[in-house]
This record gives sequence, C-alpha cells and structure tokens, in this order.
Amino acid sequence: MNLYNLANPNPDSTFNLKYLNNKKKYDREVKWLSAKQIEGLRKSFWYLGFHNFLKETGEAPVILDTLKAKKSLVRLKSYYFNNGYFDVDATYKRDSLAPKNAKLKYYLTTGNPYFIDSLRTAIETPVLDSIYKTSKSLIVPGKQYKTEDFEGEKNRITTLFRNHGAYRFQANYVTFDIDTINKKTRLM
Repeated sequence: MNLYNLANPNPDSTFNLKYLNNKKKYDREVKWLSAKQIEGLRKSFWYLGFHNFLKETGEAPVILDTLKAKKSLVRLKSYYFNNGYFDVDATYKRDSLAPKNAKLKYYLTTGNPYFIDSLRTAIETPVLDSIYKTSKSLIVPGKQYKTEDFEGEKNRITTLFRNHGAYRFQANYVTFDIDTINKKTRLM
C-alpha cells in the first residue's frame, strides 16, 4: 500500500503544471529540446511510467474487504462448530464511523452445545479390541463435543496400538461416526 500511495494519482497534471502552465520554462525547454520531445516526456517513464509502475506494484487501499469479512465469518462458525455448537447462525454488519473508516460487528447465535451421550466401538480384530478395552478413552459420555478430543483420541489409539505390536497401524484406520439425528444436544 505504501508503494501505491507514493504514486502520483494524476501524473498528467504534474506535467501540465511544470511545462504547459509555465510559459517561460516551456520556451526554455523547447530551445534545448523540440516541442515534440517535450510532448513525448508526458508519456515517458519519468512522468507516466513510474507512477503507473508504483500503482501496479502496490496495493490500492481498501476500506472494507468483504471477502475477508466472509472468511472471518466462516472461521468463526467453524470454531464454534468444532466446540460443539452445531446450530450456529452468524452474520456481520458494517458499522461506519466515517466515510473512509469501517468497522464490522459480528453477530453470533450459537444455540445449545452438543454433549456426548454414549459411545460404541466396533473393532474387528479381537487382539486390538482387548488392547483398546484396557486403556482409558479421551472421549467420555457427558462431556461437550470438541473436535480436538476426537483428533486426540485418534492419535492416542494409534500410539497405543503401535506400542503393543501393531507397528504399521495408521491414524486414518480410526474413524468416528457421529449421530445427531433426533437428538436434543446429545451426541451418540
């Protein structure tokens, strides 16, 4: 943005002020250069090209970027979703204080958080099932849903199985099916 601000917004007017509006300077330059060369200066790099380069290289100032505001809204909704609020309503509103100043206000309605109601496991290998049953899970009924708990549980199970002989066990072998149908803020 600093480069953009260095650029002269009207390089033609600067040229006009320097040469065409100042008759003595123009006559003096015509003696040294021709009138055609002075007119060529108007389109030269020093008057037009340099300022166009700065405008193209720099970034124009933006009072409000709606794309960034929408991305922030998506991130807010994602944060609350990952913390157990599945019915989030989010909007934003521009709160202008001045013509070249903008503030955004975000309005969130989270609803009630979802809690884990019950757990069921389906491990097909009897040896891995017995190893799993000897350990304590990070996901417990009655606790509020958090995505990071499920990621932690996936890593814990992977480490547990690898440490007990399943050396090639991968974290993507562990999946979770979350059922929220006909539940009132309880997960199954």
